[in-house]
Amino acid sequence: MGGQQSSLQTVVQIDKTRPLMLSESYDAEKNTQLSAYSFLSKGRIRSLDYGTWFHRDKGKTYGRQFTNLSLMEIYSALGDELFELRGEHFSTKRIINRIRKPEEIDFKTTVPEAETDSKLYSIDFIVPKTQADSLYDRMLRFINDNTAFSASLERRLTRCLVLKRISDTDKMGSKGGAFRDNFFGQPSELNNAPLEYLISALNANSDLTPLPVIDETGYRGKVDLWFSRINDFAGFQKELVGYGLVLEESERPLLMFIIKDKQP
Repeated sequence: MGGQQSSLQTVVQIDKTRPLMLSESYDAEKNTQLSAYSFLSKGRIRSLDYGTWFHRDKGKTYGRQFTNLSLMEIYSALGDELFELRGEHFSTKRIINRIRKPEEIDFKTTVPEAETDSKLYSIDFIVPKTQADSLYDRMLRFINDNTAFSASLERRLTRCLVLKRISDTDKMGSKGGAFRDNFFGQPSELNNAPLEYLISALNANSDLTPLPVIDETGYRGKVDLWFSRINDFAGFQKELVGYGLVLEESERPLLMFIIKDKQP
């Protein structure tokens, strides 16, 4: 139209099963094999959806891909894997965000907007299959090396709630039946479930308490627990006592995921 150029572009969907942005002509090279690969971009890639993808071989994960996510979403996914490798349970309550402008990495990504789109990250990271166990530690270092932020796992003395038994009598042992996890229901219920489900639920939601919750009961059996309301801490504590349990505020050296600005 009158010599004007259109700003419209054809968006061709990218195949996420491949390393991101790797030329398809690479597949024609029959005498070479991809051993390691890293890719990082900032800003929404229109030909990719939001989410994650795993590079796996024989059940072993040797690569991980994140597309069009906030850096906090990526950190959280890495935290989950890194804590598990260290025998710990991760939750967002274990994150300490110390950067000057936290909204740069932590924001809602559900509604595409120009400002939001500019802060999205896409990452693909592949290690040699023989080094798959080091994937997530190396991926975190890669992000640290190539962004304005530094994230690390550190053990720190932290205010938390400690779940303890206050009775030698077992008042929560399961009577059997079908497994049921409806902790966030009204009423709240766990049936024939590990006590770990209670801890995980308390750590997954900050409405009842913003503090991390840890288990020092030593209880290994399945439990039946029923609570009338879980949005009232005082009432919840009273009902816990009926099961011979109590949540006590204390300090413990907890593994934490620390995010900081890099020093100028």
